[in-house]
Amino acid sequence: MQTAMKCTSASWAFCTRQGVRSSAIPSWGSSGCPLKCNSKLGIVPAGTTKKFEWSTNKDGSLKTLDQNMTIGRGESRTHVKASYDSTKNQTTIHSDAKNPSKVTLPGLVLMRLATDAGGVVIEYTNPATGTTVVFTP
Repeated sequence: MQTAMKCTSASWAFCTRQGVRSSAIPSWGSSGCPLKCNSKLGIVPAGTTKKFEWSTNKDGSLKTLDQNMTIGRGESRTHVKASYDSTKNQTTIHSDAKNPSKVTLPGLVLMRLATDAGGVVIEYTNPATGTTVVFTP
């Protein structure tokens, strides 16, 4: 029998179940969790930031979008930058995580901060495969 317990959605409180990030739980923080609910405060490392800059065309549509996200400082720092260009209809993502990478994907790709087992990660969904790509500190 599955039970649903109410989880709070306080600033960095989150509901987790083994192997599932809170961002992947459909109803977390509102109507409860589908399995086991462990509400605990997350720890946001010092130096964690997210910054967005964009420009628009004359008709108001999105022209460019730059997304910069950083978790932590020093050797444990993870920084990911995504740049969208509407003329090419593609997003290029650069990472200086443990394994530096650069990938160009079709369309607009939005990055997000998420929680994973009490920590903060940067992630996005690959539009070509539908898989979630996660950068951990």
